[in-house]
Amino acid sequence: MEPNSDVTGRRVWETFMDDADAYLNFGAGDPVEGWLNFDPSPLFLLPRAVHRTLSALGSSARSRRFLDAPYKWGRFARGRRLPFADGSLKAVYCSHVFEHLPADDIPPLLDEFHRILEPGGVLRVIVPDLMAAAEKALESTTPWVSLDDSLGTLPAEVTRSRLRAALEGLFGFPSLHKTLVLEHRVAEAVGDMWEVRTGLGYLESAIDGPRLERVESQDRCNAARVFELTRKP
Repeated sequence: MEPNSDVTGRRVWETFMDDADAYLNFGAGDPVEGWLNFDPSPLFLLPRAVHRTLSALGSSARSRRFLDAPYKWGRFARGRRLPFADGSLKAVYCSHVFEHLPADDIPPLLDEFHRILEPGGVLRVIVPDLMAAAEKALESTTPWVSLDDSLGTLPAEVTRSRLRAALEGLFGFPSLHKTLVLEHRVAEAVGDMWEVRTGLGYLESAIDGPRLERVESQDRCNAARVFELTRKP
């Protein structure tokens, strides 16, 4: 495991990693207490001293959350291991992440999640219901349907700003939808390694309820597909 670059953050992270109940919020967006938070956002690169200053000045409400939770900057790349020991985690939470990854990255990422989860550990996945969005687009009264808007292939703020789009490409920020996850096909693809539960809803999970409540929101589950993979022994 690579330590957080900030001393205070490193101590928080390592102390949490020593906890037998280790839970990973992968693609966190904002860090959450009670979870290890891992994300490629530039905000995760800022030392805690910067977040402490921004929070004290009242100029960033988000920075307060960075002071209260363990977090680490990082992004997944095929052929590179995630910074966690084999079988070291009880659960991985992955909300609105898979749709931002190239489809070819998902199988090796699932292999990494399988490696770092203990037997019986749970991977909870939430993705937008793009199939429903496509069906709704087909009901349009116009012959011209904007896929950018209906499927989120390019968010409006990116299409309005070439500079933002250039930065997105340079730093690899995953803000556009690249992959349609077919929930009903997941079990066919991973059944040898995982037990799969589909059609889940908000807080309907094998993960400890109070722990899950810290990280999951009703809004993120609306118009979404929710499923869980449990690592087989």
